[in-house]
Amino acid sequence: MFQFVIRGLQWAAPALAGYFLNDIGDGVSKVLPENVRGKVKDEQGNWKPWFVVSVLAVAGAVIMMVFKKFSGGKRGRGLFALATSAAVAVDYFTNGAIFGNNGGYAMATALVTLTTGAGVVTSVNLSFLPERLAYAAATQLSGVKVTVQGDGVIFDSDANGLTHIGVNRVIGQVTNNYILSLSNSLIKGKNVLFEFTNSAAQTPTIYYDSDSTSSGASGDEPLFCQMMKVPLLVGGNDFSDFATLSLPSLSATDTLTITYRDGTTQSGITRADLQYKLGYTQATVNTPIYQIDNFAQTIKSVTVIAGSSQTGYLQRWAPSVSRASIAGQA
Repeated sequence: MFQFVIRGLQWAAPALAGYFLNDIGDGVSKVLPENVRGKVKDEQGNWKPWFVVSVLAVAGAVIMMVFKKFSGGKRGRGLFALATSAAVAVDYFTNGAIFGNNGGYAMATALVTLTTGAGVVTSVNLSFLPERLAYAAATQLSGVKVTVQGDGVIFDSDANGLTHIGVNRVIGQVTNNYILSLSNSLIKGKNVLFEFTNSAAQTPTIYYDSDSTSSGASGDEPLFCQMMKVPLLVGGNDFSDFATLSLPSLSATDTLTITYRDGTTQSGITRADLQYKLGYTQATVNTPIYQIDNFAQTIKSVTVIAGSSQTGYLQRWAPSVSRASIAGQA
């Protein structure tokens, strides 16, 4: 019976290698030299065919050799070729059940692992802009900056902003996990520089994720979700045309007036009211999170009456200045 199980696993070696392709590929890519690492994936974040074949061949052979050692088999090469053919055939007829569907976009792909140490900056480039970034950090990062060539800085935040933006519209937050929205879709044809500033003796891995691509047609243009720090002065501060407005330093006596596009106005809103309203769209509000969610664009303007100077964080939808993103969506 033992030999039967081992022989079955031996036959399944290519399928096992395919099933763990992303994990194996991520591990291999991390130890590659920096100038080689960027060559193993295409501009959409998918593994390139030569890399897939190499990983499958080596990993499959290693797995099969291990099981062959246990089973004492003598027909390794023929068995491997036959099993590989069977796995490829099953994968083809099941639309990627074993090796995955390469027609899609890479989900939650590792971008870079940060160098340990407070204040240490780790930089990395991509030839496209993903929809979002994600990471887990016990101590919030000191800063994240994203610069798109031809368009400038589209995301710039310190720890306070990251804590607020990183839980926006997150229904079930995993402890110490944060998700940063960068755009409304994967935007191709962009030279993007990411700069991450660590905050402690930790080595968090940054992941990127995209699940849609804009066509570039009218009404479906790719848009940046620009994120910037904005100063608030003592007295009235007006904001309009935003997706989110985060106010981490809002005091208990500061008030807001919100005017909606249909003419409705709410006055005398406090930070406690903001938490209550934020609970409609996300789970994390008690960090505390003082934020106005306007992704639906129902709010026309907001006036913040601040009793002291403070820093706010604003996100807004914006098209590419160079328009290269639309041309690159073909």
